[in-house]
Amino acid sequence: MLMSILKFVIFTIVISLLFPTSNVFGHGFGIDTISSVDVQGKKISISVELPTYLEKDNDKQITITATEDKTKEHPKNVTYLIGLFHENKMIFRNYFFTPDGILPIIVKPTQDGEITIHGQQDSLLGAWHGTESNPIEITGPIFESAGLYNFEIEVRTIDEPTNIITDSAVYNADLSIIEDLSFDQKDATNQDVQFKIKSYFDQISNFKYDPVTKQITFEMPFDWSEKQVSHIPFVHEEVHIPKGFTEFFSPSYTGKVNGIDLFKSSVTIDDYTEQDERIIHLVLLQDHLRFLKNQQTKSGDTLPKKIIFTLSRDENVEFPLTASTKSEDYKVNLSWDPIQIEPGQNTNFIFT
Repeated sequence: MLMSILKFVIFTIVISLLFPTSNVFGHGFGIDTISSVDVQGKKISISVELPTYLEKDNDKQITITATEDKTKEHPKNVTYLIGLFHENKMIFRNYFFTPDGILPIIVKPTQDGEITIHGQQDSLLGAWHGTESNPIEITGPIFESAGLYNFEIEVRTIDEPTNIITDSAVYNADLSIIEDLSFDQKDATNQDVQFKIKSYFDQISNFKYDPVTKQITFEMPFDWSEKQVSHIPFVHEEVHIPKGFTEFFSPSYTGKVNGIDLFKSSVTIDDYTEQDERIIHLVLLQDHLRFLKNQQTKSGDTLPKKIIFTLSRDENVEFPLTASTKSEDYKVNLSWDPIQIEPGQNTNFIFT
């Protein structure tokens, strides 16, 4: 009970004192920015925005924005070559033009049919363009499922519509649409228990709870190449369990990725965000991903194209206790001495 109160104190103090400017829960959550793109000696940044949740029967919008690093202004007459990929399949690859560096694309998902672009096309590259009152629209089976979406972007014109760039580089932006899943599993008494997962990275599969070992396992596609890992700030997954499910309740948990132990700081508990659920956060920072990759390559085996998460109870409480702010921008550690807290006795609390 004391430890639960102390963890609540950490969350309360940190959230009330710190006000992060961004609300980032995982790689490419809502927006991903490609920095320092070199276009004919001019440095620009390209941001790609997507809706964070799938909502049926609602239009969606892709917004791609170019900004000059030096002036902070949007370059004029930009033509993008944009390819959109999901689950290693190309959804579309076309030229798009914007006179002011900001490209909105309205997406009207349909259950079937072909991907169709609606708008006007120029005669130079066949680039699609629209107006403020009639923006570009794409219809067809787009954003049918959550998970990771990859944009391949080239800048083909800038400043002048006829200033064609022939040696443009290809840049990648990865954005995730949040996936909420529920899984019914049997407990030790053969009763149904509903687990939930919120994935801020890619699609989850093969969720299992073993009532004998009291372990949770699940899988997610993952590209371990350096090209991919180098622009992933972190991977974030949430496991939700009912607060009444005492069989899997524990003061702390240990995690593994592909059989390799995670750092203690990668697994944190949140008993306060949801009234009826405990949330167990699994957060893999970029350095952690590289460590996990190196550990897997030591055996000489080919890297798998996935992550297998394992989550286990840990009855041993070790210092420091760890909690994160809601944005995941800050993490706070807490320990105290002496361990046994008693009335009338001085206790030193150490925050990091």
